[in-house]
Amino acid sequence: TYQNDYVELFNTSGSPLNLDSWSIQYASASGSTWQVGNLLGSIPAGGYYLVQLSSSGAVGATAG
Repeated sequence: TYQNDYVELFNTSGSPLNLDSWSIQYASASGSTWQVGNLLGSIPAGGYYLVQLSSSGAVGATAG
């Protein structure tokens, strides 16, 4: 178990993908409000991009 939630993006195209105008919207399973995480940078062709979302508490390991 980790302290934070994560989203992993994968670029299936053959070209780099610019994320500067992208965002991720998320809420907890019991939440009634959404949070927004703006993305920066790019994903290389065939590459991955890991997004760390906010913490749901102090229980669990830190990623690293």
